[in-house]
Amino acid sequence: MKARFLIILNLFFLNVACASHPVHISVVNLDILSDSNIIRYSLCLFCEDLQNIINYKYNTLLDFRHQNRMTFKEQQSILEYLNSSFLLKNSHNIPLNSEFINWKIEDDLIWFYFCIKEIAEIRKLTIENKLMLDLYMDQKNLLILNNNGKEKGYEFNKRDAIYIVIIGDD
Repeated sequence: MKARFLIILNLFFLNVACASHPVHISVVNLDILSDSNIIRYSLCLFCEDLQNIINYKYNTLLDFRHQNRMTFKEQQSILEYLNSSFLLKNSHNIPLNSEFINWKIEDDLIWFYFCIKEIAEIRKLTIENKLMLDLYMDQKNLLILNNNGKEKGYEFNKRDAIYIVIIGDD
C-alpha cells in the first residue's frame, strides 16, 4: 500500500513538472533594415529553460520569478551563452558583433533585444541557432525574418541549425 502511494505521488509530481510547459521552444524576431544599415533582433525563451541551461553550463543559479535586475555575473553568463548559441555571420563567415540593448520578463518568458550596426557591406547572412539544443532533445527554435519588408519563417533544430539568407533577396 505504501509503495503504491509513493508511485502515485511520484507520478503526480512528474505530471506537474512536465505541465509547466510541455514543449521546448524559442522564438527569434530578426529585422534586416538595409536602409537604416542595421539588424535588430529579439530572442524569446522560457525563463525556466534559460535558468536550466545557465545553471548547467556556467554553474550560475538564476531565479527570474523574484528579480527584475541581474548581477554582472548573471548577465555575462547569459550573454555569453546567447552569443555562442545564436550567431549571425557575414558574407565571409565572420561572426557579427551584436550589441545587447535590453531585456524584459513577461509571465514565464524572457526577452532579450540586440542590434548590429554597419551592415552595408553584407550581402549574405548566415544564421546559426543552437539555443537549448544541447539541453533538450525536442527543442525547436523558430525564427521570423523580416528581410527589408519581406517576411519568412525558419525552424531550427538539431538537424537543421544553420540557414543562409541573401539580404535584399526576393
